[in-house]
Amino acid sequence: MIESLFQDRFSTDFNSVFGVERGHFSFGESKDRADIPQHQKNRSNARSMGRTTYMHTKPCKACGGLVRKVKNNECVGCSV
Repeated sequence: MIESLFQDRFSTDFNSVFGVERGHFSFGESKDRADIPQHQKNRSNARSMGRTTYMHTKPCKACGGLVRKVKNNECVGCSV
């Protein structure tokens, strides 16, 4: 109940200050780019989240594993 009162008050304040209703905003409205391969997106996302490994789309030639290191793109199964 408190949250709904806060939201109502925020909307009223926003309208009185700017004279317009606040609109909807989200980060997920952009389309995926088809020219960037999925494994590159996976590696970039893992790097930005601070992870050390990511899932590649093609298996390793030596061991067949899909997990790769973000730092140097080497297979985790082969380098151990």
